[in-house]
This record gives sequence, C-alpha cells and structure tokens, in this order.
Amino acid sequence: MIGRPLRLLALASLSLPPSASLSSPRRSASGPARRPPPGLRAASPAAGGGVDAAAAARPGPSVDARTWMFRGVHPVHYEVASSPPADGGAEEEEDAEIVPLVLLAGFGVASFHYRRLMRELLVREGDSLAGGRLRIYALDYLGQGRSWPPGCDDGFSPAEDGLGYSADTWVEQVEDFVAEVVLDGRGGPGAGEGKGKKRRAHLLGNSVGGYLSAMLASRRPDLVESLTLVNATPVWGLNLPGWDGRLPAPFLPRVIGRAGFDLIRNPDVIDKYLDSAYVHRAAHDGSHPDSFHPPSHPDHDGLEAGRPLASRIRECTEGDGGHAAFASILFSPPASDRATGGPADFYATLRGLEADVLLLFGEEDEWCSPPVARRMHSTLAGRDGGEGGPATRYVSLGGCGHCPVHEAPGATAGVVG
Repeated sequence: MIGRPLRLLALASLSLPPSASLSSPRRSASGPARRPPPGLRAASPAAGGGVDAAAAARPGPSVDARTWMFRGVHPVHYEVASSPPADGGAEEEEDAEIVPLVLLAGFGVASFHYRRLMRELLVREGDSLAGGRLRIYALDYLGQGRSWPPGCDDGFSPAEDGLGYSADTWVEQVEDFVAEVVLDGRGGPGAGEGKGKKRRAHLLGNSVGGYLSAMLASRRPDLVESLTLVNATPVWGLNLPGWDGRLPAPFLPRVIGRAGFDLIRNPDVIDKYLDSAYVHRAAHDGSHPDSFHPPSHPDHDGLEAGRPLASRIRECTEGDGGHAAFASILFSPPASDRATGGPADFYATLRGLEADVLLLFGEEDEWCSPPVARRMHSTLAGRDGGEGGPATRYVSLGGCGHCPVHEAPGATAGVVG
C-alpha cells in the first residue's frame, strides 16, 4: 500500500518585503514522508521564509550570467549561483566538495524564473550541505529565453537548417550541459568549470523541465544523483502530424506555427495563462521583483522592481527565430526511447529510473492535477526500493498552482533544501 503524501500548506505571505519568501510552508498531520533524496538535505524552514542569525551574518550568495556553446554552434545562456566559502574567502579549495543542482524550467520561461528559488536555497544552505557546498545552475533551452541559434531568420538561416526544437534536442542539450559544464567532464568531453570536486548532478525540473529531467536520468543515470519533479508534465507538446519539426518548416506548418505563436505571445493571453497557472496573482504581476539580490544589495537589479512576469515572457519572443521555433515544437515528436527507437512512454521511464525521486506538486494546478501526481507516485513507488534501492517521496503543496518554484519559493526550498 502506498503511503499518503506529506502535505505542506504554502501560505501566501505576500505582505512580506520583497527580499523575503513569498510563501511559508506549514506541516500537516498527514502520514510520514519517505526519506529525502541523499545529498540535498531536508530542512524545516522558519515561518515566513526566515533564515537563522548565523546564516544572515554570512556573506550573501552571488549569481553570474554565462554562455556555453551547444554543439559548438549555438550560444546557450545560463546562470550559476553559489554562496562564498564558509570562511569568507574568495577562493574555492581544489578538494572542496561541490553539490551541483541543475534547474530546468517550463515552456515559455527561462532561467529568470528560478531566481527566487536560487536565492532561497542558498540563504538556507548553512556552512555545508551534505558535506559540500551547493552550486546552482539554470539554463535556457535552445529556442527559449536568451538561447538562440546565431543569425535566426525564421528557420531559414544556416544555423537553423536541419535543427529541430524537439524533446530529444533539449534532452541532449541538458545532457551535454551537465557533462561539459556542471561536472568535471564526467561522461562528456569537457573539463567542467570551477574548482572543487563534483558529484553527479541533482536535477530539479518544473513542468516540461520535469519531463526532460526524467528522460535524461533514464538515458544517463551516471550523470544524475537525484530528481525533483515539480508539477512535471507527462507529455511533450502536440506532436502534430505531417512534419518532423526539422527546419525550415513546410508552408502549412509554418503558417500554423506563426498564427499560434502570435496568439500565445499576446500580452493579454500571457497574463491569462499566468492567472490560470498561479493561485496568487501577486506572485507574477510585479508585486515581488525577480532580482536575485534584495533591494538593499548593491547588485540589486532595479529594472526588475515591479516588472510583471508576463513582460519577461513576452520579451523572450521578440527575436527572429520564435515563430519557427514554436512551429517546430508543435510538430516535433516526444522524446525517443533509445532502446526501441520509438517514442518514450513517460510512466515507463519513471518505472525504470535508478535515482531517488522527490515529487513536489502544487495541488491547485489546473493542468498537472493531483490525480496526475498520484499516478506518478504510484508508478515510482512500484520500483524496487529495498535496501540500497531508489527512494520515492511525494510532497503536496497547498495554496499554489503549476509553478511552486516561483509562486512559493520558500516552501519549495524548505522541501528541496
């Protein structure tokens, strides 16, 4: 018999100052949760997203924007955040243990959607985390955010020729990024970045980021230590017939993609979409800035103060490659099963995962509803979780919707951290 999920209530503490957590969890009296995935220790967050005095006295965390070349051609934007060493020094020891966490966003958003969560995780980190220091990465998928082929021309540029914005492309992008950038060349050609020893990576994916996380963990268990699936979508796009998504698009898919893209990037449509994805409008309407640094910090980005999330999403659609990318995503197939060559079944993929998995679901999600979460939970719980086997943990967050990572960063960090 499958145990009941641990249920937390994400209280919308939207009267807090912008530097504080948007939400604070409260434990309910439901059944006990299974052990948390190793490496990312479970914490009991203070009410209101507070941080203890020792943590407050340490130098604050920092975030850097960087670029990595996917397949040697496509510039990919990513952000990496970490806290200073515990002794306050600027240099990281060669033998320091790094705990890498990779954040994978949902469709239409990008690394900026994780800045609240990145900071929440780092200010809660303490002097050490599982014997090491947390380093957090968030990247923009190719064709999203700030990651675009050079010289985009509606699918007709040399860099776009033959490119498909498919699930396989994004999984391969994340795979190469983890191997070449996050880890010390483990399983990949690169030497990794930064000093310190790195373990396998922890993955946290929201929405389609959860789908991609599961596919990568299935294909490359040597790269993945644990998974956190946050309101993960069990399907990929629409997989419309008549074209495999590789650019340039034929006439009819190009017309369909252009019309669809112009519709969904309409500011009013984006705003309505966010209202259906979030329980609390104040979490996305600019009431709480998405700058990584609080207003009191010298590096605070004042331009982000009061800027709605819809404005950021719209900004990502204004280049010359968006229409072609959207058409490709609509028509491209789901991730492939490398063993069979056919499409990968999401639930069969979950059943075969070797890593520990945390399911974290906002229970007022209109799309990935509680029955979807329960099916994932039952599938994962059916794995051989005996001594030394993979663990499954299911936490339900009340009071938030499809994007707890942004709507309830304090509650999310309290479970993940």
